Amino acid sequence: MQGALKGVNCAPVRAHSDQVSATNPETEIEALHHVITRLAGRFPAANENLVREMVAEELIEFDDAWLRTYVPALVEGRVLRRLRGEPHRAAA
Repeated sequence: MQGALKGVNCAPVRAHSDQVSATNPETEIEALHHVITRLAGRFPAANENLVREMVAEELIEFDDAWLRTYVPALVEGRVLRRLRGEPHRAAA
């Protein structure tokens, strides 16, 4: 996943709070790590490495996105649909 994360924005994404949590990540990469942990926990049949690979694959679709705030949420939704076996929808 490291190769897929080379273009990830590591600038802070928090606006108001000093506490870092799954719902208040400091960077995009931290948010993506929370996504991996959350999805691996929800789908124990899919091991964490598979979830990590799926996140990396979906993240590539957003390489050119200049507004990065919602990328982790969009990636999570796409991976969640894949894990559920739902049809894959194109990026907006």
